[in-house]
Order: sequence, then C-alpha cells, then structure tokens
Amino acid sequence: MTVLLRRALLSCVVAGAVDVATLRGSTIAMVGDSTMRTQFERLCGLLNASAARTPAKPLVFACAGRNVTVAWMSPKDRGDFGFHKGLEALGHVAEALGRAPTAIYANGGLHYLHLLPARDFECFQCWASAEFFLRRFVVESRRRYAGATLVFMTGHAICEDRYNRDYARLVDQLRNDPHGYAVSCVRALRPKFPMGMDQGRKRERNSQLQRLLTRPFPTRFG
Repeated sequence: MTVLLRRALLSCVVAGAVDVATLRGSTIAMVGDSTMRTQFERLCGLLNASAARTPAKPLVFACAGRNVTVAWMSPKDRGDFGFHKGLEALGHVAEALGRAPTAIYANGGLHYLHLLPARDFECFQCWASAEFFLRRFVVESRRRYAGATLVFMTGHAICEDRYNRDYARLVDQLRNDPHGYAVSCVRALRPKFPMGMDQGRKRERNSQLQRLLTRPFPTRFG
C-alpha cells in the first residue's frame, strides 16, 4: 500500500492521471510551494472535489471526495527556503484536518536564488543550512506521524530562457562564468550579515560566505 500510494502521489500531476483506488481511505497532507499547490488543485479535480479554506486554519486549503481527504499549505514567507517552516505548516495542516495524515507529500523551493543580486533573496541562511532543515523535516515528520507515507518531490527547473533584461544577463553569467556570478552574489549578501558581533561569530560568517562561493546555484531545491 505504501509503494502504491507513493507512486500515485508522484504521478498524479506529471502523468495527468492516477488510479484513485490506490488513494482511497487516505488523508494526504501536502506542504510546499506553488508547484505543490498546482498538484493539490489537480488532485482535487481528480477527486471531483472543490478546494476551500479550512475554518480552523484559513491558510490551509482542503478538499475531500471519493473517500480521500487532501489538504495543502505553503510553508514559505517571502521566498524562504520551504523546509525552514515546513514542520510548522505540516502541524497546521494536521490540525485543520482534525487527524494525523496517512501520507505527507512535500517539497521546498529556493525561489529566484539564481537571480541575485537583481532580485533580493530573504532566506539565504536557510539555504546555507538546507540539509539541516530537510533532515529535521524528515525525522520529525516520521516521529510525529508514525506510519505515514512520506513522499518528497524532486527538483524541477524554471524556464530560464524566458527571462529578459537583468535576469537574462545574470542567467547568462551563471552559465558562462559561475565563479564570477558567485562572487557577485556573495558581495550582495555580505551586508546582510549582522554587525557588531564578536570575532568568533565574524569568523563563522566568513566561513559561511566561503561556503556560498563553493556551492552550486540550483534554480530550485525540490
């Protein structure tokens, strides 16, 4: 059943069809960005159900039909890395449903990270600790909702060729001069680090900036 449910969730939008019988009796909590919302809306359509805000949690949307209940909430705030607040959002979804989910479907976006410094990025420190937040989400989800099927949406790309002006220039630099682009990003981020901290914290900030230089710059972290 777990394998069937995982396959059904992962194929519900990509393939455009899903055998709803594999989902019957399920309570599905979806936590993620706009691509997750699109899948939520598509799944509600497949269930012949209308999505609506839940009375208990207005930021949670839910639908129910054909013996399947689905709810979705976005964990992000102004472009934050999704899993930074994913557990909080998952808790709100469970409260809105009034019961523990039998399946958790999640992703985490790094929106427009590759457009620095043309577009500001609020949660660069979340990205620097992406592995920590993802691991915490997985471990705590399994602890809080033991037995629930956990499905993680893999990465996906934005159509970079559609950008123009400053965005197009940065995409071109990212492709042809990634190190130079990384340097410009670090310069843009440096003023964001708090000032007036002790030398130990300054060394830590410098270490973080050096790690930023060596990291790849994905379009999304999914």
